Amino acid sequence: MPYCLIDPRESGGALATNGVLGTNFDGTPATSCIVEASQSVVAGDGDVHAVYLVYTAYDGGRQVG
Repeated sequence: MPYCLIDPRESGGALATNGVLGTNFDGTPATSCIVEASQSVVAGDGDVHAVYLVYTAYDGGRQVG
């Protein structure tokens, strides 16, 4: 999944609907994109926690992770 071309989050909580999605790595049109991502490693147990904020053309914003 590619990163979004622009941050879709606008002031007032609205989501931009144009110019957000790019293309997948194979050149096909993307239907979702990553707005921001973060990860952390828990010391001692080796667990990795990843959180992605994803924009989709179908339902707007969503958090995964």
